[in-house]
Amino acid sequence: MSRSHNLDLEIEGMTCTACARRIEKNLNKVEGVTAYVDFATEQAHVTLSAPVSFTELVQVVEDAGYAVGNSKDALKPLLWRLWIGISISAPVALISMVHALMPLNWNMIAAVTTLPVATWVAWPFHIAAFKNLKQRTTTMDTLVSLGVIVAYVYSVIQLFVGGMDVYFEVAAAVPTVVLLGRWLEVRTRRSATDSVKALLTAIPDLAVVRRESGQETIATKDVKLGDLVVVANGQRIPVDAVVVEGVGQVDNSLITGESVPVGVHPDSEVSAGAVNIGATLVLRTTAVSANSRIAQIADLVREATAHKTKITGLTDRISEVFVPAVILLAIVTYLVWAFVIGDSQRGLPAAIAVLVIACPCALGIAVPMSLVVATSLGARHGIVIRDPDTLSLLNRVRKVVLDKTGTLTTG
Repeated sequence: MSRSHNLDLEIEGMTCTACARRIEKNLNKVEGVTAYVDFATEQAHVTLSAPVSFTELVQVVEDAGYAVGNSKDALKPLLWRLWIGISISAPVALISMVHALMPLNWNMIAAVTTLPVATWVAWPFHIAAFKNLKQRTTTMDTLVSLGVIVAYVYSVIQLFVGGMDVYFEVAAAVPTVVLLGRWLEVRTRRSATDSVKALLTAIPDLAVVRRESGQETIATKDVKLGDLVVVANGQRIPVDAVVVEGVGQVDNSLITGESVPVGVHPDSEVSAGAVNIGATLVLRTTAVSANSRIAQIADLVREATAHKTKITGLTDRISEVFVPAVILLAIVTYLVWAFVIGDSQRGLPAAIAVLVIACPCALGIAVPMSLVVATSLGARHGIVIRDPDTLSLLNRVRKVVLDKTGTLTTG
């Protein structure tokens, strides 16, 4: 029986949790593959129990309309679109809604200036909606794209027929506001997941190793078990080791949370990431950087976000039916205004409002984002959360028991 092994894929192009669920569903259709796609970390955590090539996994992701990438910075392109959207949508909203500021032929001016927002700024929503259409699914992008297209096309038709009820400010403001929310979301998500990376950056890239010919500076990843590593005052320890020469103190606050330095002497054990604040120490390596204690802590934090929680499964099932229900509700809203109330002009903005505002992404994004932020902040403060489901049980905690080495500062 073949052993299973794990693989993480960086996914590009996801805009909401529905995208993650679609990729996850397609990956799980491959024989021998068990996958969970985490929207918050933009990664697919894949467990292979049968021989499956990397190329085949990449093809499955691409067939779903996404790409396997290398953690490109998603903030910069979003920021460009956001600034263009704000610089155009703000004046369009002013000349459309404040009568004192309306110039002659203001509706024609609004039509021309809104076009770049409704097309280029809103392009990520349109292209995502098109991908969803090919997959016969709907997401938040479908709602935003529909809202923008309906508002702009209806307003242009009104110009040609001589009508005055135009909604160019809606077509300009909607993609800009949603894009602002997406930029804030990506920024928050990246800052949260960077906490795990910060743990690993505590391990220095270079280490000074004592050889028979003298001291040599090499990459930390090249240090082998049993190598003698020299750590001067003020430097971070690159590997888990035991002291063979020197007496001093080390700062283990990154590992244990203990703010008071700990005295070390020959035969004392030290951990990678600790800071030597005493005399020069000579250490014998007991664990390389990839297997060090701090690396294991980072792995535990990543593992905590790599498993689907019970509440995430619930929000996924709700989101699957929510978008079609919102589209249906928007249609019903317009029909009621047009044929029951008899005011079709007010019915259109009401229907667009339903499309844009009644969005499941707040529900779908809040759960994975809260889990990532909680586990990452915990890691930053020396608390490792192995099972995110336990976070939902914290409201029942009435007593906390600390072992004899625990240090209380306040409380």
